[in-house]
Amino acid sequence: SDLVGLLLIDPAPESLYDSFSTKELATYLEKGNRYYAQKSRGSQLEWESLYRNRTFMYQVDIHESISVILLSSSGGKMTEYQKHIVENHSDTEFIEVEGSHFFHNEHPESIVEYIRKLWVNTMRSE
Repeated sequence: SDLVGLLLIDPAPESLYDSFSTKELATYLEKGNRYYAQKSRGSQLEWESLYRNRTFMYQVDIHESISVILLSSSGGKMTEYQKHIVENHSDTEFIEVEGSHFFHNEHPESIVEYIRKLWVNTMRSE
């Protein structure tokens, strides 16, 4: 595989969506559609690709040799859900960050630094 590092930015785990009943999911999607219709085009595209991204992430095999950094800005119960995403992976950093779910928009310089950190981790393991 060409995948050598993975930076997850405030992800929602599969188990969260699986826990929704059909009615709860419909309500969630309806609220999301209304909310994101008023947001930037980038936010709208993120929302529109939610299920495509979920499918991709569900199929990715995160091999033990891959460094993973998970940034969490959600707090509360969501943070516990997020920890489950990477709990069985040994080369993981779980980092709680200040900011909103759109941390990547608010602090792009930090995202660049985390990508550099993944690169350094990759170079060390070769």
